Amino acid sequence: MKLKESLKKQGLKGLTLDIDETLADTSPHWWNHMLKFHKPDSDLTIQELVEKYQYIEHVPGWHTEEARNHIKNALDSDEFNEAVPLLHESNKMVEKLQKIVPIVAYITARPEKVRKGTENWLIKHGFPKAPIILRPTESSIQDLETKNHWKAGVLKHLYPEVIGIVDDNSGLPPELLKEKYEGKLFLYGERTKEINTKDYSFPVIISPDWNHVIDHFNSK
Repeated sequence: MKLKESLKKQGLKGLTLDIDETLADTSPHWWNHMLKFHKPDSDLTIQELVEKYQYIEHVPGWHTEEARNHIKNALDSDEFNEAVPLLHESNKMVEKLQKIVPIVAYITARPEKVRKGTENWLIKHGFPKAPIILRPTESSIQDLETKNHWKAGVLKHLYPEVIGIVDDNSGLPPELLKEKYEGKLFLYGERTKEINTKDYSFPVIISPDWNHVIDHFNSK
């Protein structure tokens, strides 16, 4: 991978960041998108729908072939991905983090075909310029089930030039363990508190917010 060789030549080591639900408030964006497609037969709010069904594909009426095509079109859409709201003030927090540790890449399970929309989103919100690594596959709902396996392989390859990642997905640690990963995983967000970090041979650092990540590097 060119990124690894470039970092080696520069003698540079740094951190990489996930995008969706780490920098971008993607989940509400998806739920709003799907409610426009088909409103379930209930008066539940988005938050109540999330609590009841957890994933959009579990909602009655959202697991049809028509719904799956609607989801795939959004996954493949630059416009859809560029319109995702910012999560809290993640851009300002990453700006602070960048002053302590280099941000050397973004790794996202979004498909390669939405590179332009993803680049535009990062630029629009003022994130540090760095290479973006996207899945080199045709997007599909099935592909999403293997995204953690793909990402774990990328991180294994990039270590030690990439020292770790900030990511919200609690399904990533088991895949990293299979890869015998040695870098750090900052598991971001409130939902990650249930993870037992003792189950892993590499550092899994539960980070409920960006200040926790920043404080980790400030304490070094």
